Amino acid sequence: MLRLKEVRESTKLSQKAFGSSLGLSQGTYQKYESGMASFPDDLKAQLADKYGINLHWLITGQGSMHIGENPETSAFTHARANDDIREDVLKDSVVVAMTSLRVSAGPGQDWSEADVTGEKLCIPKRVARRYPRNSDFAGAQVVGDSMEPTLHDGEPVVYVREFIQGDGIYVLAVNGELLVKRLQFDRIFNRLHIISDNTKYRPVEIPLEGLDNVRILGKVVIWVHGEV
Repeated sequence: MLRLKEVRESTKLSQKAFGSSLGLSQGTYQKYESGMASFPDDLKAQLADKYGINLHWLITGQGSMHIGENPETSAFTHARANDDIREDVLKDSVVVAMTSLRVSAGPGQDWSEADVTGEKLCIPKRVARRYPRNSDFAGAQVVGDSMEPTLHDGEPVVYVREFIQGDGIYVLAVNGELLVKRLQFDRIFNRLHIISDNTKYRPVEIPLEGLDNVRILGKVVIWVHGEV
C-alpha cells in the first residue's frame, strides 16, 4: 500500500518506530507497507485516531491525507452530549439536533419519518462556516456496513438539509428508503454514480434525467467515531 508509506513518511518515523506506534513489529509493518499483506480495518482506525488520517484518502487516494483538510470531516474528538454541553465546547461549535432517522444500506426507513430525539451533536464552527448562512443541519444514525471503513454501524452523521453541491457523501431516499452513500455527478455522460465505500457492494449508475425515484436530502458534512 503506497499511501501507507506516505503516511509514515509524513510522521518522519522509521518503519520500526511507526510500526511500534501501531503495536506492530517492524517485520509485520513492513509487509503492510510493501503490500505483501492486507492492512486490517482496526489499524486503519488507529491511523485516523493517532495521526488524523483521512480514511477515504487512504483507501482511494482522493481528497486530503489528513482529517480537517477536507470539507468531509471525521470528528473523532468533538463532543456528543445531552443538555450539559460544556461552555468551552459550545463556544467553538454549532449544536445540531439528533433525529430519529436511520440512514442505511437498505432496507432503510421512510425518509419522512424524522423526529427530534433530544440528543445533540456539536460540530466545529469552522465546518459550519463552509455552508450557506442559516443552513439547516441535522443528525442521523448510520445502520449497516456499506460505508465501512468511512462510516460505522450505529454512529451518527450530520448533514445539511437540501444542500447539493459537488461529489461527496449524501443522505438520500431511493424508492422511499433512506440511504447514506457517496455520490459522484457525471455531467459529461449525464449519470449519477451511487457508491458504497465498502467494496463488497457494487456501485449503481442512474441517468440524471431519471431521478424520479431518488431524492437527495442533503450532504453529509461530519461524522463521529467512538462511543455513542
